[in-house]
Amino acid sequence: MSTGMLGVDYARRGWMVGLLGTYSEGEGDFLEEGRLTHKEADLTTMVPWVAMELEGGMRLRGAAGYGEGEVRLNHPGESVFEGSLDWRMLNAGLAKDLTELPKEGGFGLSFMTDFLWTRIRSDEVEGWGEIEGEARRIRAGFEGSLMQRKGENARFSQRVDAGIRHDSGDAEKGWGLDVGAGLVYEDREAGLELSLKG
Repeated sequence: MSTGMLGVDYARRGWMVGLLGTYSEGEGDFLEEGRLTHKEADLTTMVPWVAMELEGGMRLRGAAGYGEGEVRLNHPGESVFEGSLDWRMLNAGLAKDLTELPKEGGFGLSFMTDFLWTRIRSDEVEGWGEIEGEARRIRAGFEGSLMQRKGENARFSQRVDAGIRHDSGDAEKGWGLDVGAGLVYEDREAGLELSLKG
């Protein structure tokens, strides 16, 4: 499976709005009762989003996504069967600074929580019934960051986050633990941000 993404955003006075577009395609073979089937699918999505900073170190963000695509089944030596794919997504999050990050650099700690809902559905294709799945995720945790100034407008940050999550729906269900880390370089004057996260 492969995915390409392209996005644009605009920021002004504590507000940021953006639009992210993606295109994904994948393929695979499966064997059922001695019969080989080749399956292909593609999906194009658009995700507008908004984020804003409030007083007291609080930040809000939200996104709503929509996508369409196709699924194709091919039995060697037979016809190709096609159906449409439909995708929806909603996401909302909140973050609150628990300690203020010093302007000259230093350590900061934040609380974060978010909610994600996704649904995908396909038409019924001959030899492959209608597909419909829904997933929900709630997360809450903390992020620690160590920031270093690189001149007047640039800064370099090292971030570590950890929290709990609860998944429900038609995929994974239950409680889990999220742990991540990342590096971020920002230059506000140049409008540049580079990040590496895992």
